[in-house]
Amino acid sequence: MANRLIGVEITPRTIRLAVLGQHRGVITVTALEQRPYADADELSDLLETMVPDGFQLTDRVATALPAGHAYMRSLQFPFKERRKIMAAAPFELASQLPVAPEECHTALLTPQDYAEGTRVVAAAVPKTTIDALLEPFQRNRLPLHILDLMPHALAGGIGDTIGTGLLICLNESEATVARLDGGQVAEHRHFPVEGQEPTPELVGQLLREAAACRHRMGNEQGPTFLTGALATPQLLEQMRSQGLPAQLFTLHLGHRDISPAFVPAVALALRAGAKVDDRCFNLRQGIYAFRGEAAAFRKTLYVFGGLFGASLLLFAMATALDYREKHRQADVLLQQMTRQYRETFPGSTITVDVPLQMQSKLQELRNRATALGIGSQPQVLPILKELSSLTERIPYEVEDLSCDQATCSLIGKTDSFEAVNRIKELLGASALFGKAEVAETRKGVDGSRIEFRLRLPLTATGGKP
Repeated sequence: MANRLIGVEITPRTIRLAVLGQHRGVITVTALEQRPYADADELSDLLETMVPDGFQLTDRVATALPAGHAYMRSLQFPFKERRKIMAAAPFELASQLPVAPEECHTALLTPQDYAEGTRVVAAAVPKTTIDALLEPFQRNRLPLHILDLMPHALAGGIGDTIGTGLLICLNESEATVARLDGGQVAEHRHFPVEGQEPTPELVGQLLREAAACRHRMGNEQGPTFLTGALATPQLLEQMRSQGLPAQLFTLHLGHRDISPAFVPAVALALRAGAKVDDRCFNLRQGIYAFRGEAAAFRKTLYVFGGLFGASLLLFAMATALDYREKHRQADVLLQQMTRQYRETFPGSTITVDVPLQMQSKLQELRNRATALGIGSQPQVLPILKELSSLTERIPYEVEDLSCDQATCSLIGKTDSFEAVNRIKELLGASALFGKAEVAETRKGVDGSRIEFRLRLPLTATGGKP
């Protein structure tokens, strides 16, 4: 399916529209229309009726504001990070505007690097100007994807065709003189136009500005083109007689010649289908973003939201069924544990959670077995007797004695470090213990007693009957 590219040139009393077809990279001219209008209502109606078969979903529409409606500034930054530039540019531009920044909408070209940093061209357009242009489109919900500025919009459509040269464009609203370098606008001047024909004063201004631009181009390199609704053969002859080597700029698309009057509209249509952020603006951003695209995006979000909701519902149902099955298994296990508990501990009353109560009963049995010397725990009574008999002639106090399956830990107090060593030697010679070790010795708080801790490994028969 071919996409259509639509360019709309709006002057104070005339609208020119170009519809191009694009299919597999081939451009064809579908329609070129020019109509006068009296007010915004008639303009809105013309926009809706001039397009053959009406606007379609795949259409791309572009128009442009006159250069005189924008404040353009070249900003320079000592850094090259794009994020920093985009954040700092509005503040730098605001300091150079003759009006309040909040009254304008801004747009930037792609930043260009140079030796000392980055340069970016910024444009600020009063919001009232944008609102007035968008109103005829919004009244009948007509699409407008790109809102550019002259002469940058021309460079976006026909800049590559011109390359390096001078482009003078005249219509019923303004005249622009743009110096192009590699298809991009290097500099430009604009002059207001009154009436249907350029005045001698305007022609003189254009000639002077064109001569200055050609001088800056170096050796007057590059052609000078004249185009637009007011670019007539008579004006061309007048400029040539004043020494300007100009020529009318025409296009040839799809076996059809485009007259100078429709070149701006065709250039806007070509701009609609090109990605030229490095040389063109688009004011349809932020609060002026095209709402048709936003609606399509919202529709896509709704579809994905519905699918996501259905997925969540299925996940919740699966989780609920899984929880129900696990709860049933837990009930079965609890019944088995309750029955096992009552068989193991007959006569006991279940007062808390069965697993906790069973663990409590098992711990109680382990403690009783330990106290009675049953099981794998060592017997404490033979160990105490051994300690008492071996060290009965050494005065010391036992503060704590703890034993596990392999080791006993003895914490006590005595009168001197020599006594600690003596206790260690005597206990180390016992058949119950292995090599005794002094884990810690220190003076007590009052300084009169020695606190110590001994580690007593149990032998294979230590503490067992």
